[in-house]
Amino acid sequence: MTDAEWDALKATYRELGLAASCCSTPVVPVISSRGWRFFRHAPGTSCEHRESPEHIVAKTLAARAAEALGLTVTTEARGPDGRWRADVLVQHPVRGWSVAIEIQMSRCALDEIERRQAAYAADGVRGAWLIGFSLPDYEPNRDLPLFHLVPLRDGILAPWVDHGDGRQTSISDFVTLLLSRRVRLPEPAAHTLSLSAVASPSNCWKCFQNQMLLVSFVNAPLGIFAPKGWLLAKDLAKVPEIYAAYRQAVPMLLRSVPDLSVLRPPRHADAKPELQGYCPACDAPQSLHRLNQALLDPAHQRCWSLSDGQEWSLQERVRPRWEWPNTPEPI
Repeated sequence: MTDAEWDALKATYRELGLAASCCSTPVVPVISSRGWRFFRHAPGTSCEHRESPEHIVAKTLAARAAEALGLTVTTEARGPDGRWRADVLVQHPVRGWSVAIEIQMSRCALDEIERRQAAYAADGVRGAWLIGFSLPDYEPNRDLPLFHLVPLRDGILAPWVDHGDGRQTSISDFVTLLLSRRVRLPEPAAHTLSLSAVASPSNCWKCFQNQMLLVSFVNAPLGIFAPKGWLLAKDLAKVPEIYAAYRQAVPMLLRSVPDLSVLRPPRHADAKPELQGYCPACDAPQSLHRLNQALLDPAHQRCWSLSDGQEWSLQERVRPRWEWPNTPEPI
């Protein structure tokens, strides 16, 4: 609104019956000491959804940046049947796509964000989240774009988005880049994300021949006994899904790397229910307990995909990371 429009609204808001979308109680149009225009709950009303100044400013700046691109913007937009409520809903007036920009300053579990994202997706709305806290379990992916929002800069309310490498982008510039498709997620090579066997150079204690001792597996599916996707080779029998995939892949793995040790149960029936490695040259059992650090050093280890036998190194296994230029100007 222009200054004149805002002044006119302040003079007539009582007759208009303005109410908050969050709780339907009356609101009053006001101007903050920093010149921000906003609606305050009328005195004596209560609301469970009161927004912090940090949230209000971030939402306003995001909405203004989207409007500056000529897009249709609605704040506190409600979905069909009230299934969701977006802080900022952005719609393209011609192409018809919709994006919900969520400002999430209060801590929220990742599964709750995923649930709300699914509600947007069910109605054909893309969701982008600017969150004011860290989520260690979050793995960047295109279906759930999360970005770290910092509301204060040197004690001043000036929200910015953290690149993760020390660089900062104002929320206005970031939203402009996001809606202009300048925020990218480079895809890692597919074989570095597939379930793979991990082996290290070793020597058989019996025949002294060189071998690649299979010590672990990487990129195990979520939801099974494999913290962060890692599974020690000796524990393979405890995870039937991965054990089955490994046994099926053994012939292919041996064609790809003939000196790879083979995992089998111990020969003694009274042994612990854990697997041992067996030398590919003399079939002598190789202990997988108390492995020395050289065998666990990622710089020495090699990986082979269980799907196609492709070889790769752990140095290639780069964690996905969102990237964008510092400013909206052309690079």
